[in-house]
Amino acid sequence: MVRLRTWENDPIVARESLVRLIARHDLSLNFGESAAFENYIKTSHNPRFQAVSRQTTTCDLKNVYDKGCESLKELFSTCNFSVNVTTNIWSSRGKEDYLSVVVHFIYDD
Repeated sequence: MVRLRTWENDPIVARESLVRLIARHDLSLNFGESAAFENYIKTSHNPRFQAVSRQTTTCDLKNVYDKGCESLKELFSTCNFSVNVTTNIWSSRGKEDYLSVVVHFIYDD
């Protein structure tokens, strides 16, 4: 059964999704203001899309990061279990540096 619903454009949700895309695929911070990306989104998905500047993307990225940190702090402040955090730093063949953070924990759920 196919269900239809009304879709509302929410620029805040779109910007957060763009930041997550940029972070996940290691794209340039100015990806959201590129003419090719804007044309793709306007043509294929949302004709009301507004390009997002690198400065706005940087602020949005920090906000998403801060929300994630707060969420983890809240989770860990109420836990009654141990947490193991490890980090690793390495460089790719293309001379790009990476830092990984891995957290292991087991909880009742």
